[in-house]
Amino acid sequence: MSFCEDILFVNLMDRIINFEKEYVKFKKFETISIEMNFTYQYAVELHGYALEDFQITYANQLKPISFIL
Repeated sequence: MSFCEDILFVNLMDRIINFEKEYVKFKKFETISIEMNFTYQYAVELHGYALEDFQITYANQLKPISFIL
């Protein structure tokens, strides 16, 4: 891997870890930022990026389902 690829990979892993801590382990951003040695604001930003990545990846599966009543 090149240096740039290494940086992108680390950033992606940070997003995945942040997302997992928030949704799987139900941790607050305050706790996540302390555990990952990030500022609170950066932890929130990473979470936003992870949500965008998730939405792009699973866009087809996230389309609303119509229910017949």
